[in-house]
Amino acid sequence: MMMKEIAAALGLSPATVSLCLSERCHNYRVSKATVARVRAYAEQVGYQPNALARRLRRAAPGPVGLVISQELGVENRIGALRLAMRLLEAAGREFIVQMSMRHGQGAAAAGLRSLGVHEVIYLSRFIDRPGIAELTPTEADELEADLHRMRSVFGSMRVYAADYPFPAAPGVRLPNFTAYGVNREHIYIEAASTMLRRSGGDFAGDVNCLYPGVRRVVEEAGHRLHRLELSFDDNAEVSHYERGRRAARRAAELVRDHGVRNFLIHNDQIAAGLMKGLLETGIDIPGTAGIIGFDDGEADPFYCRELTSIRLPLQENVRSIVAAITEKTAPPPENELPARIVWRGSTC
Repeated sequence: MMMKEIAAALGLSPATVSLCLSERCHNYRVSKATVARVRAYAEQVGYQPNALARRLRRAAPGPVGLVISQELGVENRIGALRLAMRLLEAAGREFIVQMSMRHGQGAAAAGLRSLGVHEVIYLSRFIDRPGIAELTPTEADELEADLHRMRSVFGSMRVYAADYPFPAAPGVRLPNFTAYGVNREHIYIEAASTMLRRSGGDFAGDVNCLYPGVRRVVEEAGHRLHRLELSFDDNAEVSHYERGRRAARRAAELVRDHGVRNFLIHNDQIAAGLMKGLLETGIDIPGTAGIIGFDDGEADPFYCRELTSIRLPLQENVRSIVAAITEKTAPPPENELPARIVWRGSTC
């Protein structure tokens, strides 16, 4: 009998069965009852571990690379990182955690390859183009240099991008690369349409949310779409939450002078800061204006009221990817993640 058959018979995952049959079970949160049940069943059916397969597993796979961005949304991705670490440990796989920045994905991958890593899970936002913004010449040069480095590095690595598609630049493909991401234009259109039905009024968004489809649904509803500027160049020590608060003065003007009733923001921390700033200026949330963020960072400490946000099924996707790596199953097909809006108290 194979380990997978034991797992199916007991209603457990192969990783849990593997852990219960090893001495490593004492280092993890596996109940003694589960360990005893698995071992008793394995003895009952005469399960014998395949010694050759064990030797091959020990000899063949190198560590798995886990890359996480230091930028926006890192709070939400830390939970997914911890999950990936637990799953890999349970499967007896080593891993290396690598931090990265937006313009430096290729360098992060090259560093991992030098350490013997051949499989990488990215929990990191790849370089992508915002809705209506254009790359500066410097950003364009950085993007092209990073793409060149990635093409040479990824030829010998199996790479999964767990929660953002790569890249937004049309027609660019990378070898051995599987991307899972959200069509942000579609989910922002859904958010805009619902907010307009609920509250009416004009709409405002930061540059990362102003996709053509959002503009179209707002204008078709007889309203205007306004751009809310968010400064990222003033001080590197200023938090995203504080940047949101600083944008509240302009947002309040949009509410009072231009009839804006809806704000769509591409990050929860910024959205929470904006909400706090608007409340401080006397704008009632959600009575006068509503706000939606992005990433649904449940452990985020920045909420002043419950924030409506867009949630990605990141942990579910990480489970599928780790299973493909550790159990050598076919990788999940490249797909569009089914993001959803979690409606809370910042919207009507």
